[in-house]
Amino acid sequence: MEGVLDRMFNRLDLHETTLDAFTDLKQFRALSHLVRVLVDLDTKKLAGEKCEGYADVHEVRGIYTGLKGSERMGRLYYRPDLEADRLLVFVHRKKDDKDQREFLEKISKGAVVLGR
Repeated sequence: MEGVLDRMFNRLDLHETTLDAFTDLKQFRALSHLVRVLVDLDTKKLAGEKCEGYADVHEVRGIYTGLKGSERMGRLYYRPDLEADRLLVFVHRKKDDKDQREFLEKISKGAVVLGR
């Protein structure tokens, strides 16, 4: 799966959290929605909003998880590398505000190992 996803996108570097979303169907069942969002990011048809308090992280909200009661709790985050015109992409299903803050703190610090 990893090799296929890497070849699908020209400007996206997919973190292992994104790869996990494609392989864990309990977490994200509506993969076609996630693929559309990734394609739109890759082709610059979509831009996320800057996350308040995290200058280097942007967020795309409302990624469909397909889980009853939390259908729109999925989040796609990315950190831009403006010099290389690339985005490091993370996918997360928000459980609550605390969980979201912890995830943002984790991905906003220093170097993050790529899923490639």
